[in-house]
Amino acid sequence: MSFQHLRTVNGVIFQTYQGACKELGLLEGDEHWQNTMSDAIISEPATKLRELFTTILIFCQPSDPLELWNKFRDALCEDILNRMRNENQDMTLAYNDDIYNDGLIIIEDKIHEISDKSLTDFGPQQRNNSLLDPLEVALRNHII
Repeated sequence: MSFQHLRTVNGVIFQTYQGACKELGLLEGDEHWQNTMSDAIISEPATKLRELFTTILIFCQPSDPLELWNKFRDALCEDILNRMRNENQDMTLAYNDDIYNDGLIIIEDKIHEISDKSLTDFGPQQRNNSLLDPLEVALRNHII
C-alpha cells in the first residue's frame, strides 16, 4: 500500500510527509529559531552559538535543520575560520567546505554529549571525519 498521495501537494510529490505538511502550512516554520540565532549572533561567540544550535536541534525540533544550518553556518564556524587564518598565516582565507566540516564535527560531538542522537538524525548535513587526522581530533576535543 502506497501513501504517496499523502506526500503530494498541488501535483508535487514531496520526499517527506513533513515537506508536504510544511507546503500546506500545517507546520510552524523556523522563524522563531532563526530569530533566536540572529539575536545570539550579536553578543555570543561561535562556541556558544554551536551550543545553542545543538540545543535547538535536540530539544526544539526545527522543521528544516538544514536551512537553519545554511543560514547560520558562517557564524557557527567563525572561530574555526579565524583559527585557520592564524595557523596558515593567511588572512584572506575564506569559508570553505573544510571549515564547515569542522563545525559539523564539533556540533555532532556536542549532540553526542547530551543525547543518544547523531547529526544525521536531523537531516542531510554531511561531515567527514576522514579530513582530520586523529591527533587533530584529539586536540580539538580537548581544546574546544
